[in-house]
Amino acid sequence: MRDYGSAKLHTRQATRRVLTGILLTLSALCANSVLWGQRNSAQRAAWNKPFPPFHIIGNIYYVGAAGVSSFLITTAQGHILLDSGLAETAPRIERNVEALGSTCAT
Repeated sequence: MRDYGSAKLHTRQATRRVLTGILLTLSALCANSVLWGQRNSAQRAAWNKPFPPFHIIGNIYYVGAAGVSSFLITTAQGHILLDSGLAETAPRIERNVEALGSTCAT
């Protein structure tokens, strides 16, 4: 007789590993662009333009600005913010998380 419970657990763990890898890669790419891509204050302002938050997959949401990626991972134990971007992006991220409201509650 097959143990379908352990197969589901294995699939969930594999999915988590893949999503974690994707998010870490995206964060590294975003950090690289923040460190090397900004040339002047006009560019920083363009990157920090408003961008609506949206659901990506499962418990992962995009909450960043137009040119600075930030991701929110929601869990019952608390939420995790990946890549807060520029200092001036923090208030925008906070507003985007608030705009999601109960949409991202777990």
